Formats: sequence, C-alpha cells, structure tokens
Amino acid sequence: MSFTPAVQNHQRSVEPYPATLRFSCSKKHILGTGAFKVTRFAQITLNPLRARSLGSQPNEAIALKWPYLSTSTGHARLSLVEESSKLFHEANCLYWAKALLNLIYNYIHHCVAEASEPPPFNIPEVHFVEAALLLTYSTEATNSTPDQPQHTQAGTSSKSTPGSVTGIYLAEELIDISNESGSSNQRPTFTKFVHNSDPSPFIQDPGEYGYETAKFLAFTQHIQYVNTTGLVYISDYQGGFLLLCFRQAS
Repeated sequence: MSFTPAVQNHQRSVEPYPATLRFSCSKKHILGTGAFKVTRFAQITLNPLRARSLGSQPNEAIALKWPYLSTSTGHARLSLVEESSKLFHEANCLYWAKALLNLIYNYIHHCVAEASEPPPFNIPEVHFVEAALLLTYSTEATNSTPDQPQHTQAGTSSKSTPGSVTGIYLAEELIDISNESGSSNQRPTFTKFVHNSDPSPFIQDPGEYGYETAKFLAFTQHIQYVNTTGLVYISDYQGGFLLLCFRQAS
C-alpha cells in the first residue's frame, strides 16, 4: 500500500515534507499491539530527503502506529477527528519527553563538572526515538478495499476524493534490537524498564540485561519530579538499551 503523506517532524519544526509511505496490512508485519494502538513495519521515502535523522534515507524502515477500536472482527480505525486528536497528543508527549530527558543530562553534566572526581560508574546514554506525524492524502477518487484500513465510525466514509485526508499516523524511528550490545547470556530484547503504575524498575536482578538502564531511568524520574516541583515526570519507559519509546508524561 502506498500513500503520499505530509510529514511533520516534531524535533525542531512542523515543516511538512512530501513523502511516499508503504506498508502491508498483513498480520506478519505487525510489530506489536497495545491496549489502544497497533504498530506495523513500514517504509518511508521523503522528497527531498532530510540531511539527517528520520527521513534521511530512501525506503527507510520505520515503526508505523495508529490507534484502533476493538471490534468482533478485529481492529477498526477511529474517525479522523478522534485519530488526529490521539496522535497529536502522542506526538506532543514525545516532544516534552525529549525535553525532560535533556533536562536530566544537563543536570548530570553540571554535577559531574562540579565534582572533584568523575563518578565510579558509566552513565547510560539513552534517547527517545525520532518521530513524525504523517497525514495521507488521496490522489484520486477511490473506494476502500478489503486490505485497506478504513475509518468506520459515524461521520466517516469509505470513499475519498482527490486531495482529501484519508488517514493520520505516527511514524517512529525503528528500534533495531539486533544492533544493541549484549552477551550470549544477556541478549537484548524490547524491554519495559519502568511501568506507569509502579515507581520500582521492572528489572530487579543486578545480573539481568538492562538492569543499569532501568536504575538510571528510575533515577531520571526523581530528578524530573524534583526539578519541576512535582509537576511532571516521564513514566512507562520502554524500548531498547539505547532507544526509548512508548513514553507517557505523568
């Protein structure tokens, strides 16, 4: 399936980029299904390509996300209004999560600079995935086909006219766990480090893969909470050893 989306990157600006998006609706291309969102493998090509980061390579592999409604026959799309509201909220959370994580590293660098000697341990270097909102537009009048995800709630139609918005997605940098370090006894996996309902890290065993990262992420929550005078902190840390996603701001 191929669309022509307008891409809005939320790292520095909201400048739109024309692009071609390709993904399959086959179940084998589903990367994961959460309580409210489904994630599929997809490929995107921006025109022109960006100088770096997400969208800098042709046919770049990405994680493509959109919210869904559970039905007796599977996953149904929400209305465009509901879908855009949820995904803009998700993108905004990522924007603030990046800022809060940057606050942590500024705090750490200040403390290290003021200390009489360097810390006796390595400080994990993690960052959130790059992401962008994708708005897809129809290029001709079409009817939905069985393999196309379609909006099914009241106020939507299976028909589209040229130039009309047909969908909205959240594209995220793909976390390639195979590229992350790990010994034969500590193979890297997609990991939940800290849950949004429990302040204790999920990983409690010092010998378990990701233990140091989990401790560090729990530490970041304390600093964020204190430095924002109790207003906000990042919860629901998940991802790989270096890249994080599925963030929430509490």
